[in-house]
Amino acid sequence: LLASSLTRGMIYAAILQSGAGLNDGIKRSLTKDEAYQRGKDIMTFLHVHKIDELGSIPTQKILSIYGELYKKYGRDLFLPAVDHLIIEKNLEELWQKQEVANVPIIIGKMTDDLKQSDYQGILNLIQTRSQQSPIYMYLFSKKLADNELLFTFGALERSEKQWSFRDYRLEAMIMDQWTNFIKKGNPGNAWKAYQKENPFIRIIV
Repeated sequence: LLASSLTRGMIYAAILQSGAGLNDGIKRSLTKDEAYQRGKDIMTFLHVHKIDELGSIPTQKILSIYGELYKKYGRDLFLPAVDHLIIEKNLEELWQKQEVANVPIIIGKMTDDLKQSDYQGILNLIQTRSQQSPIYMYLFSKKLADNELLFTFGALERSEKQWSFRDYRLEAMIMDQWTNFIKKGNPGNAWKAYQKENPFIRIIV
């Protein structure tokens, strides 16, 4: 949505988690033809012949075909499509030409997110943001959890894993920073914006 001209002036700030980056070998968008093919496969697996029929398919039946779709496409199954309407150009081109909404951003990843051992893709994206709104970077320790979303959405108590008192304190701190950012465009708690001269990264361990 940051890359769409249709949302200009509608987004105050953005948080980019799990796989955000640029020019690091990770596929982040589909062509229109690729998106259409996925749609055709979904209809085939559901034995549907008209788009109008999809509205009457029960949710559980739709979820039941996910395994087959994932076997064919892997993690590239559902990605934003460059449809020349909502997203007009390749996402990497839009970032490089600074045609993405100029708003404050939090960006980060798990320490081995998507099997990427480094975070060069994030740094590549940050470099396109010169003279623009602040961007705050974080790295989330893999030893801490399998998914940082459990912490950012306050979902530890709904997880089957046993969490410590320290984990719950960390969850509260992270939620406080994310909430501050949503309200003010700044996460607070001494979290500095990433700058070339001062490359501050919040390490969450």
